[in-house]
Amino acid sequence: MENINLIRKIAWSFHNTTGLDWEDLFSEAALAYCEGLATYKEERGKISTHMWHRITNHLNDYLKQEMRDNGHIDYMPEYEVDYPISPQNFFEGLSNEAHEIAKIVLACSKKFAVLTPEQADSRIYDIMERRGWSPEKIKRGLTDLIVACK
Repeated sequence: MENINLIRKIAWSFHNTTGLDWEDLFSEAALAYCEGLATYKEERGKISTHMWHRITNHLNDYLKQEMRDNGHIDYMPEYEVDYPISPQNFFEGLSNEAHEIAKIVLACSKKFAVLTPEQADSRIYDIMERRGWSPEKIKRGLTDLIVACK
């Protein structure tokens, strides 16, 4: 595995935060990495970024299950995610068009999550055209949103 140190680092962070067995966390992190290889697409970003999110989310789910299994439902430590930019600052930096599109995608996130990028674009065009937006305005908003996400 080319990113073995990433897997170790994330597992160690969870171990330090929760006190759970490092070997169990490392095994779960390695499993998440292997599963993540199937969903990684090079054109969407660096593999390390994809894997960091994939492993972190998997270990958070693992922690929740461990807490439920051990009768500690009231206390669930969440692994802190250190975003390089706050969600509020992200939205402040968007154009009006991109902001409106982002609000729609977030409001229907479960529906958009299962779509391919092409299907999502098509869905956005349908929604925004029904709201009276021109194709040029929609394309400008999508382009601004894509640039802001990179």
